[in-house]
Amino acid sequence: MSSGSDSNRVDSDTDDSSPSASTSRKRPKLAYKQKYKKDWEKQMPWLQESQNGASFGWCKACKCDIKITHGKGDLVKHEYTSKHTKSCVSTVGQKTITSMFAEKTKEMTTEMRAKEAEIRIAGFVAEHNLPFKIMEHLPDLMRAVCSDSAIAGIFVMKCICHSFHLCASYACEKLPEEVEKFARYVYNYFSNSPKRTEELKEFQQFANVSPVKMLHPSFNTAL
Repeated sequence: MSSGSDSNRVDSDTDDSSPSASTSRKRPKLAYKQKYKKDWEKQMPWLQESQNGASFGWCKACKCDIKITHGKGDLVKHEYTSKHTKSCVSTVGQKTITSMFAEKTKEMTTEMRAKEAEIRIAGFVAEHNLPFKIMEHLPDLMRAVCSDSAIAGIFVMKCICHSFHLCASYACEKLPEEVEKFARYVYNYFSNSPKRTEELKEFQQFANVSPVKMLHPSFNTAL
């Protein structure tokens, strides 16, 4: 009896290890998860990486995550949905905060460079003791010579008389009060006495100096 049971056990072991039994057992397939590809952004400007992981993409127009289990096909499917189409239409003329700040920064940079050019040219004229009248014609020359420059196009030099007046006004604020009093005293000293005025003319002729008109110091800031 024992020999028969042993033979049956051997036969069963032989049957389990046969090729037909091994092929009947199918191995489970490994599920492949599609990962996000940076190259997709070149074809789809509305796409960027998602914070939920590499198995998702982020739609900048719809403000939502897209599962990319089946790869690029999921993105194409989302692109043709009514939600995505409406979102893209509404964001066509809408500026981002970054672009708005970039435009403003560029505008401010150009304005500051134009002011820098004005200060440099004014300093150049003063340093080399050039006639101030050339400043009235210099802006037109700059626009003609540097026609391809945006700075030369907005370079403006105001009336030189007003510029001198502003410079003199600010300079007088730095002078001691006694200097202003002395200037007014000198004018009053000669204007109130014809005899002193005549003596001044005689002194000018003696010193071989051209006669000059005595100006009264102004009390206001107008020219």
